[in-house]
Amino acid sequence: MTHVKQAALKLALFTIFLTTFYPAKALADCCVCTHPNVTGKFCISYPSGFDCSTLKNNSDPNLKASTCTNAATCAQTSQGGSNAVCVNIPTESGTFNFSSLPQKGGTPAKGSATTTGQGTAVQLNIPIPGLTLSPSYEQNGIIYVPYLAQYIVGLQTMMIGIGIVVAALMLVYGGFTYILSGTGAKIKDSKEIIQDALIGLALILGSYVILANINPNTTILSPLMVPKIQKETFDFNTGYDPNATDSPSDVNCGEECPTMLHPEGKGSATRMKAACKGGGTKEALKAVLQVWVKEAAPYGSGYIRGGSGYGKEMKVASPYTGYLFCHLGEKGWLSAETKQACDLPEGFAFDANRVKGHCSNGENVNLNNADVKNAPALVAAQKSLNKGPCYNALKKDYITYFVCPMKCNDLFGADCSGFVGLALGCAGVKHNVSNIYAVQAQARAESKYDSPIRSAVGVTACKNLKTKQTVSCNSEGCNAAVDYDDKICERKTLVGYTAFALSKEEFIGNVLPGLPFGSTLEIMCKGAPIPHMFMYTGKMGLPFELMESGGPRTPNGGNATFLNWKGQSEFTVGGGINTTASLAGYLGGMCSGGVQYIYAVGDL
Repeated sequence: MTHVKQAALKLALFTIFLTTFYPAKALADCCVCTHPNVTGKFCISYPSGFDCSTLKNNSDPNLKASTCTNAATCAQTSQGGSNAVCVNIPTESGTFNFSSLPQKGGTPAKGSATTTGQGTAVQLNIPIPGLTLSPSYEQNGIIYVPYLAQYIVGLQTMMIGIGIVVAALMLVYGGFTYILSGTGAKIKDSKEIIQDALIGLALILGSYVILANINPNTTILSPLMVPKIQKETFDFNTGYDPNATDSPSDVNCGEECPTMLHPEGKGSATRMKAACKGGGTKEALKAVLQVWVKEAAPYGSGYIRGGSGYGKEMKVASPYTGYLFCHLGEKGWLSAETKQACDLPEGFAFDANRVKGHCSNGENVNLNNADVKNAPALVAAQKSLNKGPCYNALKKDYITYFVCPMKCNDLFGADCSGFVGLALGCAGVKHNVSNIYAVQAQARAESKYDSPIRSAVGVTACKNLKTKQTVSCNSEGCNAAVDYDDKICERKTLVGYTAFALSKEEFIGNVLPGLPFGSTLEIMCKGAPIPHMFMYTGKMGLPFELMESGGPRTPNGGNATFLNWKGQSEFTVGGGINTTASLAGYLGGMCSGGVQYIYAVGDL
């Protein structure tokens, strides 16, 4: 037994020696570095014997620009330690985050971003000597919380210090009783006190040495990193902002409001909007569409071009000149003020024949018609893209007869793209408007080419860098398989567009079978070049495969009828939300003159 105690005593003495002299070498594993853009010094942990000057050979450009030297142990240099040299808690180079360091004057280093916010400094009710807690901060969308790790390290350091002090006191006490011991029994007790104190001291210091040598990260705690939830604003119809106030384009209707033929439909927009709360999934979108069909049919909605929104939130109504003139004129709703502002001849009577009369191709003014070719204000409004007194007068009539009856009765009114955008917004899906326009332009460019590109998955957009015009990806300078030249043509893939076709047969046969629920479709016919957007609702157990607002076939669904409004005993704002049982049947019956393009966006 005596030999065992002697061996234990020798082991304890060796451990004391190891922890006293070896740490300076074994734990000299921290590189203390400086950088021109960093306030203070920062530390990087490395195995013993590593030459910190070789960090300049690291692939990280920020470390290449840093000056690093070997220093004392990580425990001594870490933030909150006895020396508190470093502004960070040391980590290995593989997990080192340069962007988390405090930057001078807000100047970000290469490959980093500036801190966007900083929390309040943490103060302990019972301070730990030598410990300073740093506040949390946000960097690159991540919230860093360093004080939790600093507190644990500081508490650990304090407990080690207390343990060492207690062990030293026990050693002194054991030595004192050993000197004063007069008998063998008391000498034995004193030796046991000294041995126990040495073993305890060895355990306190030896455990740290072992852990630090096996894996330094077991003795170094990194800041807690919490990803910040980014709130993304839905943006589909760029002309409609439900939060905007006092805009020049606001729809002002006053207090006057027409009576509805079916008053039970009043307020349907608010009820439809309420169905969108708590959405964000395909099932939520399905539920929203079911509510919309119930509320919009047969009298709860209307096709309001340029007035996308929910009932009383419809603020913007800016359709183009041709649509306003033709839509108002065929119903006899052109006011005397509008006729005067548009230079229409005295006694002007609108010809409702939309092919040979005042309108051509559905929604464009026939400027060659004898009745309007001498109306310079109307011609100017049509050619100058919706400007001038004629356009303003047409817009005023449109708001009076179409938008305000919908708005004051709190009914749903949207054009085709606005409807799709609002529906997808309920599901938490955000359309990329620029991509939609890019696909539309690409489809038109391909349709004019002899050998158009028909991609089944994904859409490649091609643009001539000189003319800035969208061109066919099979044309000169853009055909990647033959002669693509990146100095002539710019090519990019549009993510999220699952199909792109130029014939309804190809679309129905090859694309439709794999089309996901919630996909947005747009089609354009050669005979009537008016693009129309709608939503595919198949594969989810709904009694319809297509849902739209308005459309080339002028659906009858969702009509809203009003009484006694501006001299009209009864009139209907039609073309509202409509459903069709079969998408293939719908497409098959469209575009008798041929399809210019069809494309789909797989949103969900």
